[in-house]
Amino acid sequence: MNKDYAIIFQKFEHEEVEYYLPIDVAEGIYLEKNNTFTAHNITLKHIIAGEDYGYCNRENITALINKYKYMPMFIAKKIILNELRKTTYVRTVNEKNMPIILFQKKEEGNILMEEDIANYYIRYFPEVITYENSEKETPQNIAIDINKIYSEIKKKIPNQDNHIKEILSIIWRDFNNYQNIKSRSILINGEKSSPKKEIFNIIEDNINIPVLNTSAINKYKNNVTLNTVNDILISLLKKCNYDIKKAETSIIVMDDIDTITILDQNDARLFGEYQTDLIRLINGLPFTIEIDGDSYTIDTSKMLVVLMGDFMKYEEEIPTIKGFSNTSNNQSKQMTKIDYLNEGLLEDLVISIQNIIELDKPTTKEYIANINKDEDNSLNISKKFLESLNIRLTVEETAIKRISEVIEKNGYAEGQINEIIDKALALAAFEIATNPNTYEELIISEDTISDNSKYKLIKRKK
Repeated sequence: MNKDYAIIFQKFEHEEVEYYLPIDVAEGIYLEKNNTFTAHNITLKHIIAGEDYGYCNRENITALINKYKYMPMFIAKKIILNELRKTTYVRTVNEKNMPIILFQKKEEGNILMEEDIANYYIRYFPEVITYENSEKETPQNIAIDINKIYSEIKKKIPNQDNHIKEILSIIWRDFNNYQNIKSRSILINGEKSSPKKEIFNIIEDNINIPVLNTSAINKYKNNVTLNTVNDILISLLKKCNYDIKKAETSIIVMDDIDTITILDQNDARLFGEYQTDLIRLINGLPFTIEIDGDSYTIDTSKMLVVLMGDFMKYEEEIPTIKGFSNTSNNQSKQMTKIDYLNEGLLEDLVISIQNIIELDKPTTKEYIANINKDEDNSLNISKKFLESLNIRLTVEETAIKRISEVIEKNGYAEGQINEIIDKALALAAFEIATNPNTYEELIISEDTISDNSKYKLIKRKK
């Protein structure tokens, strides 16, 4: 279900002619399954159904925003209503006894045809659309080995099992025509220490779908600039070697969304425009971009857009029972959509996002388990290399714990484990390299992590 706007009509009969007059412009929810629009707690059918009240001219809320940028909504709705009242809508039936809507503006008249009328015909007059439907392109499913991707992520990412399954489930559904939706999007909320980006790096390495890992901002030394939606689509098209069809069935992963909120008074308008572009993107509207003077139009309706950020997790107090002390820390509660509005996201952006996932913070114990089992980190690679030289690498548990504490303090960033381990082993590795046949064991302790000159090499017995 998506939040749309539609025109509400009332039926009037005059000399056996059914007229529909526009009386309101309303925001509401369209349910494709039933072909109904619900606004003001009232569910209406399309005026093609011939009831006393109905809706017509439904569009996604994004279209209204884009057409009337920076204009108060009540004024925009009044303009729309005034324009529609210049048009006459008549419901009648054709020679095949099928209802049609005739609309006339000034002297020009025509038959109204829109998506919701087509859906009505598909349900009640299927013979009308038989030929048209047979001409439609058959959707193509994309083979995705979910088990393989899940296993690869689990090797490296601790404490996120349910969230990983949820992410992979969304990807599988979206690229296997499991559901027909307009908005294909995920918002992932996780603090800097959470492995948001690393999850999608692993997905990118193990999926036959283009994945663009990017950010809403570009950081270079002390300079921070916006990475616009236009910039991101250009990067995507280049990544796909200018294959538009390939780019149109891709995953865009955009981090640092928390940095472009409208709470920033200096850049509220700029960031508001940026979020409006995001609304267009996740609602599948086409974008036209230019690269070296050439124009490319990209249909974004088949893309999966993943927005990521570090938004505040509001704490809820754990009540104290009389006579007992409360030794527990307050716990973070699940953020609601209203919380994201308070954090500076536009209402229409929050409404458009279908899936919100809040990652858990890994514990020190889980960091330790992850370091020990990850065969691709520098620690385990170094162990294998030294074994080839008949040198044992012994890493004390206190050293592993210290690595975990450093990661937890600085934030779980991709490659950080390797940086810490490489630095800790640097001086010892140099000494081994200069005397490879001298030593039989290298011992790394907690002190080595803080000061890489504090390691212990045991010489071979003669």
